[in-house]
Amino acid sequence: MRLTLAQLIGEIITDTKIICDNCGWSWNKEDGGDDLYMCHKCGHNNMPHALENFNDTKVSQQLKNYIEDYTDINLKLLKDLIKLKPKYPQQLDPREGGNKFGYRGTTFNKEFINKLKVKSSSNGTTEYEVPSNLKITSKGKRGFLSFSTDEDVAKGFGHYSGYVDHKKSDDRVGGYVKVSLDNPNFILHPDYMGELSKDMEYSKESEKETLFIGNSYTPESIIVVDEKIYKENFKDGKKKGKSKPGRVKKSGASCNGSVTDLRRKAKNASGEKAKMYHWCANMKGGKK
Repeated sequence: MRLTLAQLIGEIITDTKIICDNCGWSWNKEDGGDDLYMCHKCGHNNMPHALENFNDTKVSQQLKNYIEDYTDINLKLLKDLIKLKPKYPQQLDPREGGNKFGYRGTTFNKEFINKLKVKSSSNGTTEYEVPSNLKITSKGKRGFLSFSTDEDVAKGFGHYSGYVDHKKSDDRVGGYVKVSLDNPNFILHPDYMGELSKDMEYSKESEKETLFIGNSYTPESIIVVDEKIYKENFKDGKKKGKSKPGRVKKSGASCNGSVTDLRRKAKNASGEKAKMYHWCANMKGGKK
């Protein structure tokens, strides 16, 4: 049985064990005494106020607003849900079902890429080894990042990003990163995100989205899309795999305008054209 987010959140204050957010010390609730949530080791108060302030409507609405209009999610909520991930993996742990990696489309500086060692090449992409101490930091300031458990989705976003950035500067190339889902900062199962959006005009079911709490991450590898591919095929309007820039043009849509403008155009359109407007809005908003 799938639980609502209100039920998930409610469970944290009825659990038998409390883990200190500050030092990691843990104790059984039955041993907590009068100051149940006060850590006896470091003195930190672990009372889950943020969780108590959310009911099911407010929580699910935040996630739905993010999915539909790319609005921010309360970061404290995501951090609180991390605590429940081991208990409710079907809803909160993206590894459930055998997923091993999260992928995120982006662009890279050519000079940086040229310093990396090639790991393998196939199907128009080249995978590079990366130093174990490498950290990639996003320019975003929301405190969380969007990833996909579907490599083809990230490849499509990286494909398009490479096309857009290459038109601005020859020193940028498109691609994507691969990050282990064992990183504890990943939260929300992609199927659960898809379920929340199933009644929306733009469903997230095919994007297999999960979220990463933080702005910096260490990739296991970097994959770069061959420049020749996005230089050539984005001009012809043909549908090639899951990359969509050619489909945007063919549908009669355009990625010009703000995210809000694109969402409005999507609502006034239908079929493939509406879908492409939504896709452009996601790309422009940074969902890649």
